[in-house]
Amino acid sequence: MSIQELNPIETRVLQYKHHIHANPEVGWQEIGTTAYLKEQLDAVSLIEGLGENKTGAIFTVGDGQISIFVRADIDALRTSSGPQHLCGHSTHTAALMGAYHWLKEHEEKLTSSNKKVTFVFQPAEEVRPSGAQTLLNTHPNVLGNSTYGFAIHVWPPLRVGTVQIQDGEILAANDKVQIEVGGFSAHIKDTPKGIDAIEGAAQLILAVRAFQKEFERFGTEVVFNINTIQGGVASNSIAERVLLKGGIRWLKKEDQLRIRDFFSHLPDQLKQTFSGSVAITYSEEVPPACKNDAELSEEISHYLEQHSDFEIFRDGLPNLGSEDFAYY
Repeated sequence: MSIQELNPIETRVLQYKHHIHANPEVGWQEIGTTAYLKEQLDAVSLIEGLGENKTGAIFTVGDGQISIFVRADIDALRTSSGPQHLCGHSTHTAALMGAYHWLKEHEEKLTSSNKKVTFVFQPAEEVRPSGAQTLLNTHPNVLGNSTYGFAIHVWPPLRVGTVQIQDGEILAANDKVQIEVGGFSAHIKDTPKGIDAIEGAAQLILAVRAFQKEFERFGTEVVFNINTIQGGVASNSIAERVLLKGGIRWLKKEDQLRIRDFFSHLPDQLKQTFSGSVAITYSEEVPPACKNDAELSEEISHYLEQHSDFEIFRDGLPNLGSEDFAYY
């Protein structure tokens, strides 16, 4: 099917998608994206914007006591080759722009049924502090009267025309851990006099790997790993310091508590075989796990089955990605 054969709103959505995708901007720098969506929607935002650059926008359609909000993330990822839309945000934003146009055409009917929809074009989903946190902290009343909030996320493994909806935890909480291993530097000729921080880091990584094997659902409901390591200054001296950073994704609170307990006791465990120091900083729920309401998930699934051509997929596994929509 050519673009000319699509209805006018679908045509617009494709144009929006292509433009936004070709002009990516990272979190808190979405100045051009914000200007573009305001221009294309021909609407005045309820807020000036968020952050130093005043990015993002919020619009309403309809007027009534029954209120929901719908949200799209507008930022791109920062990569080694520059900003890129690799997580679907250009599609999310274009789709919400299309939804705004469609609902604007039916605004009178919406108002007559005592309903209002707030459209949130949110910046900075990929960075911290995130756009969702900032919006809720700086404009707590904008969404205060909303009964429900909705967002979508594209997912390439699903067949075209399929919508996955399920209740409970659907996206993971994101915890982070930073570990500093301290030793005592010595010239290589005096190796026995030194305390090798790299040795301590190696023992730590092996302990983490062994702990991973204790989780039956590792990889489906929980994951954690040490992902960066920096240490040493020269090939002829013992490393005095190693800095390690890792990530933890979890769906069940009991798994998170178990992992936190492991890291809190790890320095004492390593004292048995390593004479240096180990300092651990654990940051939790940035963002928290994203959970769908069971009753609402079933209601929407039933509606789409009755009134659309979408295939509804209810039995997928949760995704261990994270989403700052969870803050809402």
